[in-house]
Amino acid sequence: MFYKVKELQGYKIRATDGDIGDLYEIYFDDYEWRVRYFVVDTGSWLPGRRVLISPASVTGIDRDDRAVMVKLTKDQVRNSPDITTDAPVTRKHEAALSNYYGWPNYWATGYPIRPGMLSPIGVPYGYVGAPMVPAVPPSESPETTVDREVKAIEEAHEEETHLRSGRDVAGYHIEATDGGIGHLDDYIVDDENWFIRYIVVDTGGWLSGRKVLLIPEWIESIHWPESRVYVNLTKAEVERSPEYVPADLITREYESRLFENYNRPKYWENVNDVPGRETTHRDRTS
Repeated sequence: MFYKVKELQGYKIRATDGDIGDLYEIYFDDYEWRVRYFVVDTGSWLPGRRVLISPASVTGIDRDDRAVMVKLTKDQVRNSPDITTDAPVTRKHEAALSNYYGWPNYWATGYPIRPGMLSPIGVPYGYVGAPMVPAVPPSESPETTVDREVKAIEEAHEEETHLRSGRDVAGYHIEATDGGIGHLDDYIVDDENWFIRYIVVDTGGWLSGRKVLLIPEWIESIHWPESRVYVNLTKAEVERSPEYVPADLITREYESRLFENYNRPKYWENVNDVPGRETTHRDRTS
């Protein structure tokens, strides 16, 4: 099912024994455009603290009650590694969270930390099918295993996680090949795999504020210092695109018209569909 990130902001995060706070924002990685963490504001329960929760812990979403259910206890969250969200989240932080909660290390498989960089078991990262860090040998503690992984990453001088704040990127200017078309207004995520399936573009005064949808694969590059996203589309193509109305459900018929307008392959017809894999990402974090 599709969810707008703006809709999810403010949803209660419900542990197995009570609420732990409100969903404040998302962190996504700019390679696969996939939600990696919810940033949860714990409010008066844990004053002055925000925690990171992986979608891997989500068991369901209740739209009527505006709640996201997670398979965690309040004690687990209370005792989790204290990671400030005011500073960049490093791979070391992620490894600590992964080790504590038992979440999969998503960066260890199919994720390009750096071409040619070897994982702690000597297999290049970033290749589909590359195994994850092996199970803990009987002679080693979990702490020893995660320490080896973190050390290997640090020795390769790799602390860049490619994580981006959804709130920070919202508002970025969107540039077509022949001029500006508006700004990034929201994200639409698929809760089956937590990919950002679409970005919502508010066209502003250009098309009288009409909103349109684009998919991350159509992004040519992102210039982070200038807060600009460049898409490999023309203004005419965007102008012809079917309007997106936030109050309406996104149907397959609407999606078909959207992809046909841009003459692009439909993701649901691609058995190897992985957002971010259809284009070269050489310039996507320039």
